[in-house]
Amino acid sequence: FKTGESLSWREVCDRISQEVVPADIGHLCTSCPWQSYGVCQEGVQYIAEGRPLPAVGNLQ
Repeated sequence: FKTGESLSWREVCDRISQEVVPADIGHLCTSCPWQSYGVCQEGVQYIAEGRPLPAVGNLQ
């Protein structure tokens, strides 16, 4: 991904499925406070399997 690049969600998922594996999250997101919850690793696995990401609830 490049700064300023505009992609559809499908394009984002396609790139992730081609370039990222769940174990990469530990290296890519070391300073993220959410990393320890494992939701991103799980999300990358879902994308790799062609499954939709789970809903995150009401984001109002």
